[in-house]
Amino acid sequence: MKEFVAACAQIAITPNDVNSNVEKVVHWLEKAAVEHDADLILFPETITTGFVTGYDAKELWDRIGEMPGPMTLPVQRAAHAHGVHVVLPSYRRGPERGIVYNSSALIGPDGEIIGIYDKTHPFPSERCDCGGWTTVGNRAEVYETALGTIGMIICYDGDFERGRARRGAELLFRSQHDCQPDCVALGPSARRRRNHLRQTRSGSAALCDVGQQERAGLRSP
Repeated sequence: MKEFVAACAQIAITPNDVNSNVEKVVHWLEKAAVEHDADLILFPETITTGFVTGYDAKELWDRIGEMPGPMTLPVQRAAHAHGVHVVLPSYRRGPERGIVYNSSALIGPDGEIIGIYDKTHPFPSERCDCGGWTTVGNRAEVYETALGTIGMIICYDGDFERGRARRGAELLFRSQHDCQPDCVALGPSARRRRNHLRQTRSGSAALCDVGQQERAGLRSP
């Protein structure tokens, strides 16, 4: 794993306005890259809509996009233009109307999507089978990059994270839609692996290097 600069962007979104929010993502990506020399930029959970949209699964499916697709393309282009990695969390369309995943896309400096992670531990009220809108993901991969071996988790996943360190993850990027005081602490699994797993979180706009506790970040008005 190489030394690099990671930035977390905590931005004010326009609820359910995907195009506007993607424009904001591109703006803050460029700001992080140009003003802070960031090599990787991490955004909060469901950045393109907000977490609670007020839509059921079919209505939400109609309003979001696929990964990759028009929803991600402006961010991919910006990542390529600035030569940075980006963790872009968003709801995304599944293969059929009504299948919606709470996902994070890892975009490489060439603008291509390296991998997509679908949240494996949605909050109970978020899950379709509990009356919510999200379909549960079923895979937890890690990805070899020029920065190191990266894993991604989303919000509530952090209470259950076990597998990525065993799969060789050196860096764990965690996005969430808020930052309650009791969410600031690292998840128990990350604490147990503090000797070889580093976790970075967005939602609090803080970078947390497990063991050293370094902090940095970006915040919009």
